[in-house]
Amino acid sequence: MSCVVYEPNEFEYGLSRVKGTVIADKEGEPFFIADGNLAEKTLIGFPMKDGQNGYNKDLGVGFEHFNLSPIKLGYVNCPKRRDATYLARNPVRYYKQGTNNSVLKSLKFGVHYLSYALYKTMKNKYPTKEAAFEQVVCGERIACAFCRDFAFSLKGSKGDVITLEYRDRRVGTAKLNKEAGAIVATLLPEYDFLKETLEESWNNV
Repeated sequence: MSCVVYEPNEFEYGLSRVKGTVIADKEGEPFFIADGNLAEKTLIGFPMKDGQNGYNKDLGVGFEHFNLSPIKLGYVNCPKRRDATYLARNPVRYYKQGTNNSVLKSLKFGVHYLSYALYKTMKNKYPTKEAAFEQVVCGERIACAFCRDFAFSLKGSKGDVITLEYRDRRVGTAKLNKEAGAIVATLLPEYDFLKETLEESWNNV
């Protein structure tokens, strides 16, 4: 591990920016940062994959191990609610560098920043569009996202034609073409500008 020399109070300042938040290491793995070891200049916390049951320990590394860029967010599939909501950052100035409840916003319902559901979003782990579609059609879920930006939803659905959402907004419909054995999505005319975005997401899941 490379040796990093901190200027006086530099580590303390950096710690004040990330303490109590989630940041990702350079491999993209999210960690909750609870505190810091001022003597050793190392961070204290736990991997976010451990969820709210994680316990704090000295991680043995400092800021050189982490990428302090904002972690990508998007749709969160909440297992308890059997629903999905699009999670974004509040467009306000905030002194914290990482992610916690204070910087998150959702149109539907709140999501705890240490939840395993949000961890899966940060890691870009979603069901396939076929699996997500099936869960909604069968009534197992109210809504289910298959990528960061799009989800299927029962809200506004009619029969075997279900709603296609983009960031919690109804933008089209989806239906299973039984002959082709494939899901067909159709955008509403006013959201035709999302065609390329949808195609990119559709073809990558």
